[in-house]
Amino acid sequence: MHRSIPINIVTGKRVCFYVPNKTVLRTFEFWDSDVLGVFRRAGLSKSLPPPYEENCKLDITKNMGTAPEILYPTAGVVYSLQGNEEVKIPLQAITDSDAGKLYWFIDNKYVIESVPHETVFLNVKDLGLTRKLYEVKVIDNLGRFAVQELRIGRGG
Repeated sequence: MHRSIPINIVTGKRVCFYVPNKTVLRTFEFWDSDVLGVFRRAGLSKSLPPPYEENCKLDITKNMGTAPEILYPTAGVVYSLQGNEEVKIPLQAITDSDAGKLYWFIDNKYVIESVPHETVFLNVKDLGLTRKLYEVKVIDNLGRFAVQELRIGRGG
């Protein structure tokens, strides 16, 4: 929950590495996006850590913090198609508080962008999903990711 992170003394932005005399370590609260949502609904605001400086590359930030956790589609659930019925698959992930955007992929094909704690829906027909098993991947704007199976069943 509490992490000390290096902050550029001049810009106030987060940096990748601590550099004496140019950065200072400051402690911030890091809440998962679902917990931040509870605080917001209760009228409590929590300060977020500052964004990274532009020169901080994804190959470094992807190893800092917590990777997203996919809530939807739900692991082990078969999303059932019945005839010509329109079926929408929910996508939602819990993220670390420093994540700003989520990029969703099905079988490594980009499908949609969302923000943490937002549920977006994909229409199975619009995507042309015809198989029974797919890989869903979510990547946050800092390069951290999670992968989960999406199972689709066909009924009468």
